[in-house]
Amino acid sequence: MLKDDIEKLIRLQEIDSEIRYYKTIIEELPAKKTQMEQSIEDVSKNLSYIKNEQKKIQLEKKERELELHGIEEDIKKLQKQLDGVKTNKEYTAVLSEIDNRKKKIGDIEDIILMLMEKEDKINEGLADIENKSAEMKREVEAKLSKEVEKMEEVKKLLEEKTPERKKIVAGISHTVYEIYEKIRIGKKDSITFFSSGKTPTPWTFALINGNCPTEEDIILSITGRLLSAVSPMNFKVRC
Repeated sequence: MLKDDIEKLIRLQEIDSEIRYYKTIIEELPAKKTQMEQSIEDVSKNLSYIKNEQKKIQLEKKERELELHGIEEDIKKLQKQLDGVKTNKEYTAVLSEIDNRKKKIGDIEDIILMLMEKEDKINEGLADIENKSAEMKREVEAKLSKEVEKMEEVKKLLEEKTPERKKIVAGISHTVYEIYEKIRIGKKDSITFFSSGKTPTPWTFALINGNCPTEEDIILSITGRLLSAVSPMNFKVRC
């Protein structure tokens, strides 16, 4: 009987809702996975950037120290030259060279001091950043693992629903099922059809000329034979 078809359709809609929910979870996982993997990559990039900055500072400091050492050696050579100069003009010129190099030493020492301060700040925070990065990576990987496990469980549930759906569909008249599928797939302008049980179950029907249809309209909209098959006392319409 058609009344039995409608009861089966209500159960079919419940199954379709569950299937749609399961498919949504499966479809959303790749995006979630990408987002989680991106967060891990961002943390790794941030840590790599800080370590690269540390290496740059260390390299520049080493270069400056080598430059400083070279200037100090130049000063020693110039000081030895003072012993061999024969005129005041030559003596003054050598002293001027020494003074210029000493000023340069002062500038380089200031730069080295600044680099050392930068390096100290990085070193102070690097261990903490490494610990936090490792912790965040573990948390994200754990969440990702749970999402993958959840998806596998959902896939199993989806597999279980498929034969159940086929069994219900097999017991519904072809005409009624075709109408259900058309409504399920494409109707936007609709009202909701509820069973009168303890837990109302919605079923969607198209509006008739923009107006909320009566129960008889709904019955007749499915097939002319529904009027005698479904009692208005058993079902109600909510617009």
